[in-house]
Amino acid sequence: RKIDAVCADVDVQIGVNVLAHAAPLDANGLKELARQTGLEWRENGMLYACDALGQTLYTVSHLDADKRLKRDEPDLTVPGVTFLIDVPCVKDGASAFDAMLQTARTLAQQSGGRLVDDNGAPISEQALARIRDTVTQFQEKMRQAEMPAGESRAQRIFSN
Repeated sequence: RKIDAVCADVDVQIGVNVLAHAAPLDANGLKELARQTGLEWRENGMLYACDALGQTLYTVSHLDADKRLKRDEPDLTVPGVTFLIDVPCVKDGASAFDAMLQTARTLAQQSGGRLVDDNGAPISEQALARIRDTVTQFQEKMRQAEMPAGESRAQRIFSN
């Protein structure tokens, strides 16, 4: 079945990480980032970037997937955070990726951190361009399968 194959191919989350460098990231820095960029800090310990309709564009979470960013924990420090876009659930993946990357760069600059991949290696501009192209390709494949990314059908199929 063609739709099953498309779903298997495009069911991806793409992320970048900001690793602390000289000192760990702290709650005040994350709160300031949220204030500057409009991120919403939710009870589940993640920050959400949403569009005008309230649809999630990307999330920011603790680098360790088993831990949460607790907003009201005054001594919160983390070694890094993960910025993640759920490709099939975002209408304009390239724009969401650009916004996510801009926010990640802002945090890295403000905290003295580094933008890295899942292995902790620095990400080159060329690699980021390839990742952005991949997002666009996945979403085009969805459009061709009459299941546009971020639309109701894709939301039903891919939402957690």
